[in-house]
Amino acid sequence: MGTTSADDMLRHRISLLAIDQQTINSLARVAPFVETCLPGIIEDFYAHMQRFPEGRKIFSDPDRVRGLKQHQRAHWIRLFNAELDVEYVAESVRIGKAHHRAKVPPHLYIAGYNFFHSALLKRMATRYQNDPQLPLMCEAVTKIIGLETDLALSVYVRELWRHSIEPTRKAAG
Repeated sequence: MGTTSADDMLRHRISLLAIDQQTINSLARVAPFVETCLPGIIEDFYAHMQRFPEGRKIFSDPDRVRGLKQHQRAHWIRLFNAELDVEYVAESVRIGKAHHRAKVPPHLYIAGYNFFHSALLKRMATRYQNDPQLPLMCEAVTKIIGLETDLALSVYVRELWRHSIEPTRKAAG
């Protein structure tokens, strides 16, 4: 993917999700709090996933899970600091491909985003309950997690096409 096309794609996705300067400002306001919440949310996420057979299978190696937690934390910090550039897209695509190679089913990936999103909004509602900017901060969090989910699912669709649909079409054609 060339820089221009990745740049164009990112600008289009940001525009579609209405991630504007107000969103960026709200993210900047909430980012330090998000960073303090990440360790607890990430621990809770892996504990939650371990309750399910597919989670136990995927997250069975404790050393691997430790590394995943560190990478996940760094990625979320970058996201909430609105470092939305071509390098962010490349990293998101790399992460999506790794999940696809590890055979993480899309429903589990979506459940992970949902878990994180819900846990973060609950913590924000408690921390900022009397802050009139809470709705804008929640909206910003929803938009940025929407961007992340979009990029992840786009990787799944491309990989499915590349490995399943396209070869079938070529064989039939």
